[in-house]
Amino acid sequence: MVEVAKEMNWTYAMLVHSDDEYGRDGKQLLISEGKKHGICFSTLKPIPVNAGQQDFTKIAQDIIQDDAQGVFLFSHTQEGNSKKVLSISLTYYDCS
Repeated sequence: MVEVAKEMNWTYAMLVHSDDEYGRDGKQLLISEGKKHGICFSTLKPIPVNAGQQDFTKIAQDIIQDDAQGVFLFSHTQEGNSKKVLSISLTYYDCS
């Protein structure tokens, strides 16, 4: 993930992660590796374990409003969190 950010010249990114052991471990690894390569995480947004529609909507709104160059999403795919965050973010994103 950090290699992708380097290729895209990101130095300022947002990190959305599941609020469980997997997500917290991934968050720590990304922060550590990011520091080595000059990537600062402007915002850290945990996805609650029992996240509901309002949680995903709030995260999506925060993604749209953040001025980060990119967003890392670190979450279990079997829970569907990644798909929910991306889907709602696209709903709120104004391409005009």
